[in-house]
Amino acid sequence: MPFLRLVTPEQLFERVRTLPDAVVPVHRGDWTDYWCSGCGSLALETLMMRNGASAWRAARALSVASNMPLNPDIERDALRHLLLAHEHTVTAFCSTAAFGPSRQMEPLPVSQQWLQKAAYCASALSYAEMLRRDALDAAAANSVQTRDCKGLLVFNPSDLPRRLCLRVPTDILSGNYPLMAGTKHRLDVIKDLNRAGGAEWIGPIELPPKGLVRYRLSECRRAGVADGVTIGDGSIRSPCFELSFDAGTGRIFSLKKCDNGRECLDAASESDFFGPVRETVALRSEKSKTAGDPRYDLFQVTEQEFQRVHDDEDCWNRAWPARHERPLRAERVETHVDAEGAHLIRSFRLAGINGELQQIISLIAYESRVRCEAYFNKTDVAEPESLYFSFPFLMPQAQMHYDSGGVAVAYDRGQLPGVCRDWVAVGDWLALSGKEGCLVMGCPDAPMFQVGGFNYGRGLKSATGLNQACLVAWPMNNYWNTNFRASQPGFIRLRYEMTVMHRVDPVACAQFGSSCNTPVIWHPSAA
Repeated sequence: MPFLRLVTPEQLFERVRTLPDAVVPVHRGDWTDYWCSGCGSLALETLMMRNGASAWRAARALSVASNMPLNPDIERDALRHLLLAHEHTVTAFCSTAAFGPSRQMEPLPVSQQWLQKAAYCASALSYAEMLRRDALDAAAANSVQTRDCKGLLVFNPSDLPRRLCLRVPTDILSGNYPLMAGTKHRLDVIKDLNRAGGAEWIGPIELPPKGLVRYRLSECRRAGVADGVTIGDGSIRSPCFELSFDAGTGRIFSLKKCDNGRECLDAASESDFFGPVRETVALRSEKSKTAGDPRYDLFQVTEQEFQRVHDDEDCWNRAWPARHERPLRAERVETHVDAEGAHLIRSFRLAGINGELQQIISLIAYESRVRCEAYFNKTDVAEPESLYFSFPFLMPQAQMHYDSGGVAVAYDRGQLPGVCRDWVAVGDWLALSGKEGCLVMGCPDAPMFQVGGFNYGRGLKSATGLNQACLVAWPMNNYWNTNFRASQPGFIRLRYEMTVMHRVDPVACAQFGSSCNTPVIWHPSAA
């Protein structure tokens, strides 16, 4: 057998540097990973990981802007848990209990390994938010305990200038919010309450990149309905976008730029903009039923045949029969305007979801931005399924680009041969470029996308024949039968944002992505 030596990356490159250039082949391209599909098997934990990374990035930026050092112990704990959380293995080797006709699962090892992983994700978020909260407190020059609340600190941790309205609790704006340790902690967990009663809009506020601004409470101007936002019969409008929809079904059929009338959506597509789609196996084979393994029709290996995998045999069913379920119509369709912009709210019934799946599509008033949010309670389903949101954009001869570890990659032509083209995991942004301009999406909560349609397990070798302007966000799945979670019930909120640019510019795309992943933050100040 070959002799194996485990080395660090530093040792590897030290060895490579001693070799002549002629014997070291050079390859350029993104090594897009198949295993990244695992982030869809723990959507809530992925959301915690990404929010934790966002909080850490914001704390680092604030430390520089305020010239206040971070607590090294808390930052070390935050980074340690973030790194452990991002490791891909989530649970036991046979997490779907899919091997063997008995379909039995040993509950202790599965729960033990999954809860340990989930704890890293939750702890990463807690430590990172603690680091950010302490950085905000230091920048505001707050004492540990005080009942005074005289000002508001506002910080833009992103690389993009921002102009926006903020929703702040009335108790803070009135100066009646005690700045005790417990009440400061509470600010991290009342984000949803700020949308409801007991809070007010202030602004608009203008912030440069990495901008830090301090306001006296008397300077915080209350904001009414934003100028230029309207709602009509089957439409909502901001100064930058106009969205048209069927008031009966809720289906969106147009999203236009107001300055030039450019249509962003493909009206001929069967898919709805931000439309929810549930994918399952349409027809189980007899061998799948005999083996007691509903995932056999995706990946054709039984427990007895598993040696085929270790022999590096391709066991995928490239033509597996998929069923795609879409809501026929919305249960409710509502619109409203406020200081932030114009909003379309629609609620759907969909298999695999407890109750209603609620969506809010917002046209932001003071920025050229569209925000899409979904909130739902996932049912406990161990059978193979995926949840998608469709984005049928209109961009003839589109080329999709995406952020891979901070590097802009052109889908297909910028990837190495043989790597994953069925799906990609995105850092901060992805973009569609063509002769008519560029559409950019930020994906702060769920990084996975499929391009040109539903491609799980299809084994795409190239993008030939794909409409790259047809994007499918892929936040949830439980398809793979090892290491990943078999089911993930419970509530979750997911957010996507988009804008339009004249051309694809990796720097501008990265700035927009950073503004989505590290939004503006605020903190009460005693001074």
